[in-house]
Amino acid sequence: MACVSKKREETSPASELYISQWFLAAKKYILLMEIDYFILSAKHGILHPTQIIEPYDQSLYHLSIPERRQWSEVVVKQLIAIAPPPAELIILAGKRYREGIVKPLQNAGYNITIPLQGLGIGKQLQWLNSNTPKEKQLSLSLLS
Repeated sequence: MACVSKKREETSPASELYISQWFLAAKKYILLMEIDYFILSAKHGILHPTQIIEPYDQSLYHLSIPERRQWSEVVVKQLIAIAPPPAELIILAGKRYREGIVKPLQNAGYNITIPLQGLGIGKQLQWLNSNTPKEKQLSLSLLS
């Protein structure tokens, strides 16, 4: 899931640093779906949700093409190290954050899903809200 520009002003775990409506909706979706997740950061590459970081002001939209290509290469290497193929990856990120990583990850053997592709921010929020489970499901196993 991609980072966002709206952040807390104090050093925080990555999962708590980003505070936009979109990020909070995406995080709720991921947590209630019980999916392991990482955050795509324009400054840090892949962040574990518990990783403590300082607020920063950097976006892929302000980087040159060679800088974005370098960022993408780092992210692909980080993802391969974290979750080797053939893992399934669900990418909740805009086009600029996906453009240099999807093809290399698919070529490496990953199954990629991009549920928000082609949707504007309002439609993304609508999709996240309508596809987020309303509550965690409780599963019981009865042994006799």
